[in-house]
Amino acid sequence: MRRHDGPHAAPAPRPRRTCPARTAARLGALPVALAALVACLGAAPSADAQPGLPLPLVLQDDAELLNRPPERVREDLETARDAGVGVVRLTASWSRIAPDPRSAERPGGGFRPDDPATYAPGAFDHLDLAVREAHRAGLRVLIDLAFWAPRWAVQAGSTDRERPRLRPDPAAFAAFATAVARRYDGTRTGADGAGLPRVGLYATWNEPNHPAFLSPQWEPTASGFTPESADVYRAMHRAAAPAIRDVSPGATVLLGNLTSIGGRDGEAGVPPLRFLRRLACVDDDLRPVDDRGCKDFRPVEADGLAFHPYTRYVTPGTPAEGRDRVQLADQDELQSLLRRLRDAGRIVLGDDPAVPAPVWLTEYGYEAREDDPYQPFSRADQARFVGWSTYLAWRSPGVVSAAQFLLRDIEPAESGLPVGDRRRYRDWQSGVLDRTGAAKPAAAALALPFWPRLVGSGATRRLWIFAQVRRDFGPRTIAVERWDAGAEAWRPVVLDDCGAPRPGCGGPGRGDALTGPVRTDPQGVAVRSGRVVDAGPLRLLARQGDGSWLAGPPIDLTTGPATG
Repeated sequence: MRRHDGPHAAPAPRPRRTCPARTAARLGALPVALAALVACLGAAPSADAQPGLPLPLVLQDDAELLNRPPERVREDLETARDAGVGVVRLTASWSRIAPDPRSAERPGGGFRPDDPATYAPGAFDHLDLAVREAHRAGLRVLIDLAFWAPRWAVQAGSTDRERPRLRPDPAAFAAFATAVARRYDGTRTGADGAGLPRVGLYATWNEPNHPAFLSPQWEPTASGFTPESADVYRAMHRAAAPAIRDVSPGATVLLGNLTSIGGRDGEAGVPPLRFLRRLACVDDDLRPVDDRGCKDFRPVEADGLAFHPYTRYVTPGTPAEGRDRVQLADQDELQSLLRRLRDAGRIVLGDDPAVPAPVWLTEYGYEAREDDPYQPFSRADQARFVGWSTYLAWRSPGVVSAAQFLLRDIEPAESGLPVGDRRRYRDWQSGVLDRTGAAKPAAAALALPFWPRLVGSGATRRLWIFAQVRRDFGPRTIAVERWDAGAEAWRPVVLDDCGAPRPGCGGPGRGDALTGPVRTDPQGVAVRSGRVVDAGPLRLLARQGDGSWLAGPPIDLTTGPATG
């Protein structure tokens, strides 16, 4: 990214007085042009500001935020904020926080599982640090009450000592949820005596339709298999959600954190649509069932559904393969099922049945082959996919957030495996910072999501762009440039005025030609069409309050539809 005096002027970087010193230093290994946007994107939003934007960006990186020294956690969250993150998702790990997690015997003495004051000293310290630093950075916090369970809280006979997850006890889970919600109700203090911020956003468990996090996934029956994990999770959520609200009135409680994939009946995880139908106790034709797992069914209630629409090995617009799977391009299928289940009174999502069910995307990301040689895409692709995926989320009714999984890559050497062994990269490398902390192009793309593509054919062929400026409120001024390889210079791109941003902006004819900068809508979004440009990358620029311009990374043109 380059910061300069006009949208098409020669580069003229100059210092920015408001740039946080630590963040700038951390990004200093990159060219100044790229570091400028990530490090110096303006004043921090208030804790309540970001959710007013069309798509607050949710970041999760427990490896960094829950396991690093305080100074590094603070730097991480400043970097995340300056890259456009608005919500930080943190895991309250039941098996990490609870006492005696490997024992089959429930703790005795004065331990009360619903009272955070009776947990071991220091049990919450790692979470306290991240919650405080997120609050200091002006970010909202989403706490997952999640994996794994202590051994004393799972079904007797479980042999998994490291990651117990066999039918966790709903009452014990509700007590743990109560303890966490009480600790972050805004009235408590940490081990240092200082106050803890209030957290008002929670999710019950993580990927309950994945065998790594909840078991069993399937139960054999006389006619096939039943998604047993949905029955187990229904009981857990039904116990925990009201417990959270009882001690934290007004809290938002999300359902699910479902993964997008799944296997055939009886194999691996349960595909998300199949899981939701079973959660609602209906069959494939949405007729109510009352078998053993669905006796005494009551509607499942939540303030929204959390979802992980991964497309790791294909482009963001690729539809899912396989029955009942849902990826980013299939959000209409997910919303259709949620609407039908809500209309039937089987699932209650959100306060207003007249609007789409709120779907929070809480994990998403791509690994690049520069960081993991076994991946199909490059860092340039990763940056391009930020804009593409943001557009797909923005255009989908009911989707209320975008997501980024990992801020910083996990060092492959931590696996202990040699170079050349594919398992060396078993941890994720989807961060926007590499393992040394240097920014990848995707770091800048998070702050300025931008997706240009060529659409139509013949006389109707045209340029089409989606752009968003994350951070701050109100309309923003943007411009688009293309790289002229022959002249080795950036050239202005003529955009057409399509009116209010909408997915179908731009017909066969051009509107009013806008040769200069254009304005976004009040939420920072612009959708425009323009004249066909020659091959070569484009970049998005956003004008800052002091009149200077910040430019995003070069993004290659996509040819063809958004999905398919």
